[in-house]
Amino acid sequence: MQNDSQRAFDRVQKNQLYILAEGKCQICNGALADGWEADHKIAWADGGPTVIENSKALCISCNRKKAKKYMYQDEIVLREFQDEMVRKSIANYEDPVRENKLVALPFCGSGKTLGALAVANEFYRKGIIDCVVYLTPRSNLCRQVEKEWMSEWEPKFSDPKMGKITRRLNKNPILLSGHFGYTTTYQSVTADDRTSNLRNHLNAISNRKFILICDESQMLGDKKNDKDATITTQSTQILANKAEFILLMTATEFRSDNRRLFLGDYSNPEDDPQEKGKIYLLADVNSSYRTCLARGYLKPIDAKLVSGEAHWRSLDTGEVDHLVIDEIEKELYKVLIHHNIFGPIVDIVVNRVKEAQLTDSRYCGLIAAMNQKHAKAIKKYLDENHKSVKCLIAISEDGGIAHTNLEEYKRGGYDIIISVQMVYVGYDHPPITVIGILTHYRFSGFLDQLIGRGLRIRKDRPRDEQVCFIATPNDPLMVEYIEKLREDSLRGMLERDGGGGGGGTQIFGITEKAIVTGESGKGINADGDLDQVEMPLVEGAMAKFAITGSRTGQAELIRSAGGDIRNIGNDKNGNSPSSTPSLDNIYIPEEDKITIEKGIISEYVGMNARVVLQIQGMTIDKDTIADAIVLERKRTNRHFKIMGIKDVGNDLGKLKEMSSFVFARNMELKKERDNNV
Repeated sequence: MQNDSQRAFDRVQKNQLYILAEGKCQICNGALADGWEADHKIAWADGGPTVIENSKALCISCNRKKAKKYMYQDEIVLREFQDEMVRKSIANYEDPVRENKLVALPFCGSGKTLGALAVANEFYRKGIIDCVVYLTPRSNLCRQVEKEWMSEWEPKFSDPKMGKITRRLNKNPILLSGHFGYTTTYQSVTADDRTSNLRNHLNAISNRKFILICDESQMLGDKKNDKDATITTQSTQILANKAEFILLMTATEFRSDNRRLFLGDYSNPEDDPQEKGKIYLLADVNSSYRTCLARGYLKPIDAKLVSGEAHWRSLDTGEVDHLVIDEIEKELYKVLIHHNIFGPIVDIVVNRVKEAQLTDSRYCGLIAAMNQKHAKAIKKYLDENHKSVKCLIAISEDGGIAHTNLEEYKRGGYDIIISVQMVYVGYDHPPITVIGILTHYRFSGFLDQLIGRGLRIRKDRPRDEQVCFIATPNDPLMVEYIEKLREDSLRGMLERDGGGGGGGTQIFGITEKAIVTGESGKGINADGDLDQVEMPLVEGAMAKFAITGSRTGQAELIRSAGGDIRNIGNDKNGNSPSSTPSLDNIYIPEEDKITIEKGIISEYVGMNARVVLQIQGMTIDKDTIADAIVLERKRTNRHFKIMGIKDVGNDLGKLKEMSSFVFARNMELKKERDNNV
């Protein structure tokens, strides 16, 4: 049986068929909407020619029913977003007005890789392509594409389907004999001698009809509107000019420098006055965090935001700045560099990981550092203060060791991995469920990628137990990001103006003092938000009754049942706790006033004790605070080891006594409320 060499109806034929069908589906008689199909009456596989006489117009619904009944028996079920990618790609290709491209704006974890390969497979089935070129920013992503297609997805597609897609960098032959396509990095088409490298790729696909897939295309600048477009962008453009179709997938609407994206189309502010001058990417398909969450693809979030302050002295002028995390937007690094700030956030990550591991030992965490020096300082802190925690570090200066550690971490047996930027784009390890944000970078696309590492759902665990815990500074840009994440709209949580800054130019100086002044919480629902007084109360109650999971989720339950979280902290007379202490009003016993270098830790300990006492409604006097500091020494002796201070006797009895008092008082208040009701 001789098949027609042309498998898919071209645009001219589709226009003729649309007129002949009077714009109606020839099965259900419904109106033909975008994405309608020109179908063969006698299947192409059975020798049916691709001509108007052998065609019929089908709506999307009827075409799907026909496909399921007569054509492909694929075992794989595409998500709604992935299916939309396939349908709109075909529609864009067949539309004579549109360019042969599709721009997708997926949220992390939407399943864009499978969506892209499903698009390519459908194009192959329709006879449009006979090759795939899949570009990514990193070699590990290429390896992931190859592995997932060959091991996981290709076996679940029925014939006809694409063949092998392998990872190829700059080693000839670029396209292996008998293989359907290859995946490579953007750099590989330009690295070293860009002319010879690009020529090798062009020669490999010179006689092929290929689809070009550009993953993480936010790495590429817009050549039309950017005179300084990178060499990589220029090389990618040359490949795009040869492609039958181009599929662009971007995590952000703009590059991190707020420049427009390669081949991206953007809105005209004058066309929509309600946008108030904002410009945004005109994506063909997108997915949001809320959509993915609602469909069970991603975990809900539970964020603990840490407030604090520091004194920073400029080495140039000698001037001292008093920096408050809750107010900083551009100089956050000056605070995060100090161990009195990053230490408590690391502690939160460790505690959350250990709590999650009570449910399943494979759960683990990720800490994002500002730079390589910072990452090493965090690793040292963990080694000295959490000796039982198994930790790996992956930073670029370690070269191959870093990549080895990334793979080793996936094998399990470790609790935390620390990195600067190596564990974000494309690093998929669903057991990661705790994210510690100790970087000062606040571009929304970067944060999407970072937090996305902890949002993946584990298929081997119940969904209800899975929550992504985030420990982060309480700076304004982070608060704004968390709120946008949970208030996600249909367009996703990305800012239409391209994201915020938050980095700032680093100036030489030294952080002399730093303390944490409180912790608050934000979750997926605003009803569960916890302020700095409520957070310790909820955590104390959860610890008392051995409850694990989301703090904000528990708060939401308490409030929905008519409970008053904040009232637990009142004293017997109903008086609220006094104000949170600061660097200037912390009481420290005389014996703990050492030098400024060592006194910082005493201030931190004294502050913690004071806050604990205030929220628990206990009398605050010098003797009580001094006792509490002794108790703090027993509880957080890592600080005193650094200072070389010895323990001051055995006061664990007082700690138990204080805990008993707090919970007894809580029960007393509960009974009073119940009696009033």
